[in-house]
Amino acid sequence: MTDTSVRNAAIPRHPIEGLPDTQDQLFGMLTALAAQLAVTRERLDTVERLAQAAGLFGPDDVDSFQPDGASSQARDGIRQHLIARIFRPVQDASVRTARLLRGEGA
Repeated sequence: MTDTSVRNAAIPRHPIEGLPDTQDQLFGMLTALAAQLAVTRERLDTVERLAQAAGLFGPDDVDSFQPDGASSQARDGIRQHLIARIFRPVQDASVRTARLLRGEGA
């Protein structure tokens, strides 16, 4: 049987052997971004199909939507969370480097 449940937590990614740290970080960032984009596109497709089938709204309504202040603020939070998630490999590398420089080990 195939597992179709929604995954709520990211699976930790392990460094790629032999790849320079900066390239590994970039790969991690691109992987996170691609995963987020795929999930978002699938969910958007589902919402648009359900809404159109129910006669609620269509793609043109989505394109012309203007969010209010509370919606804009919520979207800003979502955007910041996504950016933090994408850049996490760089942040993690900075923490590791700082620990090494302080002599704390990896």
